[in-house]
Amino acid sequence: MTRGKKLFEGVSHILEDGETIQHVVDGAYEVDGRSARHGLVVATDRRLLLYALSIYGKHEVDSFSYGSIASFEQSRGLMGGSMSFATADTRATVKLIPPGSTFTRFCTWLHARIAPTPTPVQAQA
Repeated sequence: MTRGKKLFEGVSHILEDGETIQHVVDGAYEVDGRSARHGLVVATDRRLLLYALSIYGKHEVDSFSYGSIASFEQSRGLMGGSMSFATADTRATVKLIPPGSTFTRFCTWLHARIAPTPTPVQAQA
């Protein structure tokens, strides 16, 4: 079994009951300066997951609810796409994402999920 297939099949074990995968991209990610890991970025209907296999065959998961993500940026370069996002206490960067429509759709969908909802303007008395 290839590493990519094993990595993708492992994602199903970390999903909650009824949770569905919406988009997936692969790349190398860092969370709060920890060493880079090659893995998957999985957007579900409930949260954003950073998922990698360790050298011992176990999986490593960082999970972020969409409501906790305060900022999101994306860019494209010669080495592929990249994205970064931050919560109140965590900063994550994903690089080396293969360019193309999958990356574009992923970022568009993610941006819509974490975009702040406008608050109603209060009337002044």
